[in-house]
Amino acid sequence: VVIYAVDNTGYHDRYPANPGDESFGGHLETYTYHFTIGESVYVNTLAQDSKNRALSGANVVVKTSTGLVVYSVYTNATGRNNLTLTSGTYIFQVFWEDVRVYDQSISITKNWTYDAPLYLNCTVYDAVLLVVDALNSPMEAASLYITHPNGTMNLVAYKTNESGQYPMFLIPGGNFTVKVLWRDVVVNNTVLYINDNAQYIINCSVYQLTIHAMDSIGVGLNGAQVVITNVTSGMVFDSQITNATGNITSQLPVGNYSIEIYWQETQVYYDDGYMLVGNSIYNAMCAVYYLNITAIDTRGEAVIGAQVVILTPQGSVLDSQVTDSEGNVSTRLPAGSLKLRIYWQDVLVNATDNLIITGNTPIVAECSIYYLEITALDSHDTSPQPLSHAAVVINRHGESFVFASAECDAQGWTEVKLPNGTYDIY
Repeated sequence: VVIYAVDNTGYHDRYPANPGDESFGGHLETYTYHFTIGESVYVNTLAQDSKNRALSGANVVVKTSTGLVVYSVYTNATGRNNLTLTSGTYIFQVFWEDVRVYDQSISITKNWTYDAPLYLNCTVYDAVLLVVDALNSPMEAASLYITHPNGTMNLVAYKTNESGQYPMFLIPGGNFTVKVLWRDVVVNNTVLYINDNAQYIINCSVYQLTIHAMDSIGVGLNGAQVVITNVTSGMVFDSQITNATGNITSQLPVGNYSIEIYWQETQVYYDDGYMLVGNSIYNAMCAVYYLNITAIDTRGEAVIGAQVVILTPQGSVLDSQVTDSEGNVSTRLPAGSLKLRIYWQDVLVNATDNLIITGNTPIVAECSIYYLEITALDSHDTSPQPLSHAAVVINRHGESFVFASAECDAQGWTEVKLPNGTYDIY
């Protein structure tokens, strides 16, 4: 039905044929209004999601069978609309977040009341995204960028919770593109078709790497620091101390990594490029060796009860032991240049500042320990005689306590083993 409205002169409707005639204003005003011809019915609609919850603010579109839009309205706070239609068949559509979630052809022949409305059951769901690694372990704090079916995407990353989950509420069904980042590395980029109130699992390229640090003979290296760095970004992704068996386990995204191991303040292992592409066990044989040190005196005799101290170049003590009955100590040390100090009777008898460790090699350390022979004689000027069984007392020079003592034999002779130094003999 087309209705023409003209002003009192009757000339307004000639404007379309005479666009240049401005005598009576020349501006055609139009208005479109939908009305029905025939019996009217009232249709109360209720848009609800898959859990029967009302959808507030949903766009309800009603079309004729030929596609003419009769209504395009938004639901109220209770998900309802009250429409007036003539009897006939109509296409009802509901749009939620600009996505069509309902599309049905319905024959309208009666009134639909508030208490018995026309239910528009929409494909709107609550979904939970569960992000897991290659061992199906949940990934906390994974970053998610989600492109919705309407084409929009979050600019700030969504984060998974401590259970590796990210809940999504009242979302339209359809294809969601989900990009997952773990420590700034893309570990999954997938399309999820969401069509139910369910949990959707996203398996990511995040793997478990177990590093076994061991010494030169394969014994686990406990207490070593393992540093794992992503080669591409230069960022340290993990740093742990090995357990009693020399192991650490790290959760890492796919990528290229350098592995450094430090023990006793010394770097004992370095690999500048390990490509992680799956759950792996990595064995690292470190430059850590077994050293047997034998302390001997100037006669080559074993020094028993000597304190052997190994230090870093900076002076930190790595090990300290007392020699056994054969003058030996055994220790495990990192490769490199170290310091050796041996004390006997509380006197420093060996100071080696550049002890080079390159393998499992025994070391003999000669100590400044000497044998002092003493003959005790009387004070006869011309023919001094031995003092049989004389007692000899030896003090460190300037000190009052007795450092050593001995008894001469029948010929007045004795021998005393002493560390280097200046002594007073009585």
